[in-house]
Amino acid sequence: MGFTLVYSIVCASVLTVTLVKAQTCQQCINCHLPDCFCSTFKHPMNRSEIPQMVYFGFDGVLNSFSAETYDLLFMRGHTNPNGCPISATLFITHNNTDHDISKKYYKHGLDLAVSDTENNIYDVGFNIMNDVIEHKNMLSEHVGIPLGDIAGWRSPSLMAMGDMQFLALQKSRYRYDSSMTYTKSSINDSNAWPFTLDYGWPYKSTCASRCPNDQYHGFWEIPVNSMILDGEPCTYADSCQEKLSNSNEIFKYLMDNFKSHYYGNRSPFGINIHSTDFLSLHKEPLERFIVDILNNDGVYIVDIKQIVEWMRRPTKLSGIRAFEPWCTSGVMGKDREKAKTGPSNELTFGEKALIDILILVSSVAILYTLSIVVERVYPSLFKRHSRPLYEEIPLTQEDIYM
Repeated sequence: MGFTLVYSIVCASVLTVTLVKAQTCQQCINCHLPDCFCSTFKHPMNRSEIPQMVYFGFDGVLNSFSAETYDLLFMRGHTNPNGCPISATLFITHNNTDHDISKKYYKHGLDLAVSDTENNIYDVGFNIMNDVIEHKNMLSEHVGIPLGDIAGWRSPSLMAMGDMQFLALQKSRYRYDSSMTYTKSSINDSNAWPFTLDYGWPYKSTCASRCPNDQYHGFWEIPVNSMILDGEPCTYADSCQEKLSNSNEIFKYLMDNFKSHYYGNRSPFGINIHSTDFLSLHKEPLERFIVDILNNDGVYIVDIKQIVEWMRRPTKLSGIRAFEPWCTSGVMGKDREKAKTGPSNELTFGEKALIDILILVSSVAILYTLSIVVERVYPSLFKRHSRPLYEEIPLTQEDIYM
């Protein structure tokens, strides 16, 4: 009876998920800000009122080698139109990272997010859960960041691990992921806007890894829009660096892709880089690009966490100077003090146990369902076992010709 009850609960949960999957996300009807936003290529706000958000997303270890470029780009006094410093997101791996440098960038206001060195395709649910919790805790402990201030995750090489990973991220109180890619057909096509996974990942044909098929309410996905060079997609900005022979070509490559957003649908433009060689060799065109785009009206170089805050509370350009989450010089410090005294983002023992139980129950339910299917397809297998132990079992025609 106990197992039957558990199985019924699991089936009811699956039915609920199936019904939700059948729905189409409709903004202001079944999806409401600040905690739900539908996937789209056209933001409801008039594009002339949308600030052009530009973000840098850097993957990998943080050391003196990479810090030389970060210092040049983000510690030289470049400011947004609101007078506050530009920002970036650093997806940090724990191994070989100099956390004294991490502390410097955290104090300066950059978004320090979490990544890993590698994914194991054979990982099961509790391993993934332990990884995302452990890496978050290590970043918090070594840098002194309150858990509540660590918001983002990126999978190594943008290879997400499917639903188990997204469940783990949500239960570990991450607020956004930036591992899923979207590739448009040409540079003039529209780019995908960030959205919540309340209705799953909609761009099935673009998955470079395992797509999340379930729903994760209020959890933001910041899609990595591939850049385009000579008609070919470049998931990371440095993926196509072998085709670029000098600084002028790199600058043009960055500007062409920026313009596709700025004169297009104004979706956030991400420059995602995971090669330290690219950074060290091309500091000059990167800084030139920053200076140049800041001369365009309505351009703000922000981090991903700030993008999420704008998506939750869209603010017109006419009022953006008063938008507090984008002023890292003062407000960020207040937010961090609140995070220190606010509720912990760490899972309790009971929550961790509940996740393990859910994973176990799901596995048992799958095995039980498979046994029912096998019994219906091969009923003779089960009938034989119901005979007395030493009773002779006659061969059937199927047995003879197997």
